[in-house]
Amino acid sequence: MEFRVLGSLEVVANGRRLPLGGRREKAVLAMLLLEPGRAVPLDRLVEAVWEDDPPATASKQVRNAVARLRGLLARQGADGAIATIEGGYRILVPGELDSVRFQADVDRAARLAADGDLFQAVQALRTGLARWRGPALAGMTGRLLTSVAAAWNERCLAAQLTCSEYQLALGLHEQVVAELVALTAEHPLRPRPVELLMLALYRCGRQADALAAYYAFRVRLAEETGLDPSPDVQELCRRILIDDAGIAAPPADAGEGALRDARRGAAAPLSTALSTLSTALSAGLSTPPSAPLSASLVAPSQTATARQATLQTTAQTALPTALPAAVRHFTGRTEQLRMLDAWGEQEVPVGGSGVIITIDGAPGTGKSALAVHWAHRVADRFPDGRLHLDLRGFGPAGEPMPPAEAVGRLLDALDAGRPNQGLDLDAALARYRELAARLRVLVVLDNARDAEQVRLLLPRGPGCAAVVTSRWRLTGLAVAEGAHPVNLGELTVAEARGLLRRRLGEERVALEREAADEIVQRCARLPLALNIVCAHAAGRSGQPLGQIAARLRDAGRRLDALSTGDALTDVRTVFSWSYQNLDEGSARMFRLLGLVPGADLTAAAAASLAAVAPAEAARALRELTQANLLAERTPGRYAVQGLLHAYAFELAHRHDEAESQTALHRLMDHYLHSSDSEAEAEAEPSPLEPAPAQPAAPAVPAATAATAAPDDGPAPAPQDEPPMAWLATVCPPTPGAAPGH
Repeated sequence: MEFRVLGSLEVVANGRRLPLGGRREKAVLAMLLLEPGRAVPLDRLVEAVWEDDPPATASKQVRNAVARLRGLLARQGADGAIATIEGGYRILVPGELDSVRFQADVDRAARLAADGDLFQAVQALRTGLARWRGPALAGMTGRLLTSVAAAWNERCLAAQLTCSEYQLALGLHEQVVAELVALTAEHPLRPRPVELLMLALYRCGRQADALAAYYAFRVRLAEETGLDPSPDVQELCRRILIDDAGIAAPPADAGEGALRDARRGAAAPLSTALSTLSTALSAGLSTPPSAPLSASLVAPSQTATARQATLQTTAQTALPTALPAAVRHFTGRTEQLRMLDAWGEQEVPVGGSGVIITIDGAPGTGKSALAVHWAHRVADRFPDGRLHLDLRGFGPAGEPMPPAEAVGRLLDALDAGRPNQGLDLDAALARYRELAARLRVLVVLDNARDAEQVRLLLPRGPGCAAVVTSRWRLTGLAVAEGAHPVNLGELTVAEARGLLRRRLGEERVALEREAADEIVQRCARLPLALNIVCAHAAGRSGQPLGQIAARLRDAGRRLDALSTGDALTDVRTVFSWSYQNLDEGSARMFRLLGLVPGADLTAAAAASLAAVAPAEAARALRELTQANLLAERTPGRYAVQGLLHAYAFELAHRHDEAESQTALHRLMDHYLHSSDSEAEAEAEPSPLEPAPAQPAAPAVPAATAATAAPDDGPAPAPQDEPPMAWLATVCPPTPGAAPGH
C-alpha cells in the first residue's frame, strides 16, 4: 500500500487509488500522515478541519472520520494502522509514505556529497524529486494544512537547488538551465534560483540571456518589494557584464574537488561545506587554490566523461513542468476563463487532435498572464507535463525563435533522458509528435509572431492541448486547425477597480474612490498600465492616489508617468515592439491616426488623411486591425484607442511633424464634404416652395480628389444627428492639441 502527500492526497492499493471520503476524512488523514508514528492531539485534528470555527460536535465528527478511515484501511488488510493514543491518534503507515522516502533520499544525497561523490548525490536527489507529483497536499485548504504543506514544499525547493548546485559543480550547466528557468518562474523573488540560472546561462555561452534573467529579476523585486537584488546577485551580474574569466565553466570534477576539500576536517558540518561549494561556484574556482585536484580522487569506473554520459541519459525523470509562476495579482477575465474552461473540457473525437486555443490582443492586455493562469488552473488535467515556450515573436530580441530551436526545446523538455541535439528538424518534429501522440501534455506557446511560426509546434495527441498567445490575430489557426480564438481587450471597469483593490488594498482604494476611478480611466483599463501605477503606488504608501491621478491627467505626458526604465515593462517600449513589425505604409497610417482624437474613421477618411488610394488605406487598416493596434468598433469604422492613441500621437509628431497640419487639413476637407453631402440629403424641398439652390461643394485638395472613389465615399452622419453637430464631434482640434481629451 502506498500513501502519498507529495502532490494530491492519495492512498494506492493494488494499483488503484482508494476513495478517501469527504473533506473531514481527507484532512484527518493528511494530518496523521504528515506526522507518521507520532500522536496527533484531537484538538489539532479539529483545527485542521474547521480552523477557528468548529461546531459543537467537532470532536465527535473527527472520531467518526477516524472510524471510517480505519474501516477503509482494514478492508485493505491494514487493520490497526490508526491507533488511539493519549487523547489523539497515531498512524503507523502500513506501506510506503512518499514524504518519508523523499527525506531518506535527501539524507542519502547529503551523505554521498559529504564523501565527495556528487554524481551519486545527484542521482539520489533526482530519485527523491521524482516522488513529487505537484505541491504537497495539492488542492487541500485550511491554515494548518497549508502551513505544514508549505514546509514540505520548501524542502522540495531546497533539494532542487542543491541538485542544481551539484550539477553545476560537475560541469553540467546545459542540463540544469530548463530546471532553473522553471524554478525562477515558480519562485520569482528568491535570489538563489536566479543566481544559479545566471551562472548556468553564462557558462552555456548565453551571456545576453544571463543578463536578461538578472534584469527581469531586478524589475520583479523592485515592483513587489521595493528592494534591489542582493549584493551577491549584483556582483555576479557585474562579472557577467565584463565577461570575467573567473566565472567560466570549471573542469568536470572541479566542484566535486572543492566539496571534498571542504569535507576534510572532522568538525566541518554539511552547511559549511555547501557554503564552500557555493563560494567556489560563484568565484569560478575549480578548487581552492591550496588544494589542486588529484586525478587519484576519481575512481576509474567513475570518470567525468562516464558520469556526464550517465547523467545525460538519466536526466530529469520527474514531470516536465516549465510553466512560469502564476500571476500573483491576476484579476478578472471571468468571461474569458469561462470560455477557456468550456473549450478545454470538450470531448476529442476518435482520431482527432487536442484542443487549440489562441489568445490575441493589443500589447499590455495580459495575454500571457491569462494563458499561464488558466494553465495552472487546469494543470491536473495534464499529468504528463505542462510546458511553456516564449517564441520571442515580439520583444527586445528582434527575431522570433526559429522552428528548429523551438522544436528542440520542447523535445528536450518531454524527452530529457534521451540525447536530441543531433537531430535535424524533420527528425526532431517526428520525435516530438510521436511523444505528444501518447502523452497528456499542455503546451503554452507564448508570444508568437504569426500562425506560421506556431503550426509545426502544435501537439497533435488527443490528450494534449495548446494555448497560443500573440499580438497578431491568428485567424489562420482558427480556419485550418479549428483553434478557438479569444480576442483580449481592456479590463471591464469592475475588473480594473478590482485590480487596484487587490494590489493597493481595499482601504486605500475606498478612501480615494474618485482618484482610483480616474486612474482606471486614464490607464484605459490596460492591465500593464494599471500594474505599473500600482507598483509605483505600492512603493510610496504615503502618496495620495489623487497625486498619481493628477500625473496621468496630462495626456501629453501620460506615457512618461507610465515609464519604468525597464524594457520588459515600459509602456512605450512594449508598444514599440508591435509598431516595429509593421510595413512602412501601415506604420505611417498608424502615426497619422494618432492625430485624430477619439473619432471612428472610415477607410475613405483614412485615405484622405494619408493621401493614399482607398484600396491602400483599406489594406493598412486591415493590417493594423490584425496587429491589434486598431479597433473596428463598428463594421467599417476604425479607431486607435486608449494609450495606443497617445503613443501614435507621439510618433506622428516625431516622424511626420511637417505633414501633420497638411494631413489634418485633408481630413477636414473630407469631413466638410461629408457634411455637405449629408445636408443635401436632409434638405427636402417643401411642396409649396421651390427647391433652394444647392451650394457649391468646398474645394477638395488634389490629393483628396484623386483618392476618393465614388463607390467608397464617406460614411454619412448618423440619422439622428445634425450634420454640423456630427462634424464637431469628429473634426480634430488644432494640430498642437494633445490627444486623449
